[in-house]
Formats: sequence, structure tokens, C-alpha cells
Amino acid sequence: RCKVYYIIKYKILGGNNMPGSMSGAGAGALKLIEEIRELKSQISELKEKMAGSILWENPDPTKAFVAQTITLSSAEYDYFDIMFKGSSGDSIMITHRGYKGYNMQIDRVGTTGRPTRTISYISDTQYAISKCTIYDFTSGTSADNNSNNIPVKIIGYKL
Repeated sequence: RCKVYYIIKYKILGGNNMPGSMSGAGAGALKLIEEIRELKSQISELKEKMAGSILWENPDPTKAFVAQTITLSSAEYDYFDIMFKGSSGDSIMITHRGYKGYNMQIDRVGTTGRPTRTISYISDTQYAISKCTIYDFTSGTSADNNSNNIPVKIIGYKL
């Protein structure tokens, strides 16, 4: 808002005593048009960077997800968000961020335990997703339960 105020006051109205100010409303309006075009260009570039592309989708996120290797649709990403459900019947989505070329974990803290899956980098288009292991807070033991931390979608982004 400050930049817009500056442009209106000192460029269009021909304000004085400001570095780079222009005299006359006509010159100020032309400068304003140039600055608006530049801002629109910068906004377009940011929108392109922010818009992700779907790299992978689980064909049935309502079922248990066994350990498997997934193939991404493209290697054109620098980082990604993996969206996953807490459990097969859950409607809550959780997102963790991963980076191209690195392993990661998807986990969450439940009321009685902590389910965890490891996502292992194989290549720019392949990742191995492990079985889900739940550490039980009460007993101090771990057990497998593939109905937890079910990957739903991976969205890739460019820097």
C-alpha cells in the first residue's frame, strides 16, 4: 500500500522534493503505467513458481497402503509436498515437505502412538515408501499398520 500511495502522490500528482519525481501528471501517468506493467510481470512469475503440478496420486486412498515404489510423472520439480491421511477412514489431510534427492519421513502424533513411514529417494522420478510402523506410547513397542499415514498426493514445485 505504501508503494501505491507513493506512486499516486508523487508521480501522478507531480509531487516535488522526492528523488526521481517527475513534473506533470502526464509524465507521472506514463511512469505509473510502466511500473504497473513491471509489477504484473513479477506477479505472473511468482504465480508460476507457486503453482505446483501433481506428480503422483494414490488411486485408492481409502485402502491400506503397503510398502511400494512409486513413480512420479515428471522430474521437473525442486521440492514437493506429500499429502497424506492419518488413517484410511480419516478425512483429515496432513502435508509434509520433501526435497528432490533426499529421503524424508511422514509422521504424526496420535493419541496412543506415533505412526511413521519413510520415503526413500531412488531417482528423480522414483521413491520407495515404507510400511507404516506405529510406536505405542503406553507399551513402548512398535507394530506395523498400513492403514495409517496413507499417501494421497504428491505435488511438485520449482524454485
